[in-house]
Amino acid sequence: MKAGSAGRVGAALGLVGSLAGGTSLRVDAAIPTCTAPATFQCAQAAFITNLVYGNAPNTITGGPDVSLTADIYRPRDFGVASRGATVVLVHGGSWNAGDKATGNFIWASNDLAAHGYIVYNIDLRMAPCVGIGCTSFSGTGRYFDEINDVQSAVNFASIDSSRFGGKGRVALVGSSSGGHLADMTALVMGAHGALRSVVSLSGPAELQPDKYLDVLTGAYPTDTQEPAILDYVGCPFWGTPPTACPTRYGAVSPAESVTSSNVPPIFQSAATADYAGGMYPIYAMAQRFRSALNAAGVTNTLETPSVTTCHAIGCWYISSTNTGNTVETDAISWLRRTVG
Repeated sequence: MKAGSAGRVGAALGLVGSLAGGTSLRVDAAIPTCTAPATFQCAQAAFITNLVYGNAPNTITGGPDVSLTADIYRPRDFGVASRGATVVLVHGGSWNAGDKATGNFIWASNDLAAHGYIVYNIDLRMAPCVGIGCTSFSGTGRYFDEINDVQSAVNFASIDSSRFGGKGRVALVGSSSGGHLADMTALVMGAHGALRSVVSLSGPAELQPDKYLDVLTGAYPTDTQEPAILDYVGCPFWGTPPTACPTRYGAVSPAESVTSSNVPPIFQSAATADYAGGMYPIYAMAQRFRSALNAAGVTNTLETPSVTTCHAIGCWYISSTNTGNTVETDAISWLRRTVG
């Protein structure tokens, strides 16, 4: 990857009445304007916004604790019955940017709710962010902080969703860096709890810079050329000496972290030329992750969108070369088989 490519990575890894506790509830909800099946054109407001699902320390600056929030979408607001299962939706944004209120994640929440899923569209702590594609800020968490936040959301939603018809069964749907966090959360939590399934859309399965070979120059990136990953992990990969902390990168690389079959079923979607004609090898990483899952005996699949350069949630309504269906159709079928 040549110098100056950092901005492309940052852009590619993310598409980009009051109650106590900061929760906003639409008490007198209007007649739904979106009914099943919802599409990307459907942007009905959440039933509850900014519900606090946990509090976490600010591990970057040591400032006040961070309130972790979610927006809730109910199937009944789309004219359908609840399936009894809950989806926690994790936005993208290079681990250091992005927001649950971004349009892509609003319509994805609409779509999932219109298919009968109770949706918790979450925000979480973000790593420091300086550069193209995000506003400069100091961040509030990184590395396993973000994975821990997703785990907290799963545990919270498994209980809280009972008031909307939830039965304690939860799936994760993550986009780009959110897909990476969903994959890692599945590996951390294992298969014998509330988390029953994962849908990972262009989730980077390997974070080591020596996996990011620039196919045009034949060179690997330096740490300074990958600021989003460096800031997320928290220390240099190459460093001085060159082995400063490569094992830290491997610890949050899903393809390197499969140690047993105790992992929920994982659905991956990755286009063959995701990012700049294949310069950033998300698809190759997904293949290696799938090989590791297969070797461990974990139920999984890898779908390839027909638009070779689409990315993450942007591939949702693209047809799959595997089945001819849209990625959305196959992901919903996957959720129905694995989480209900």
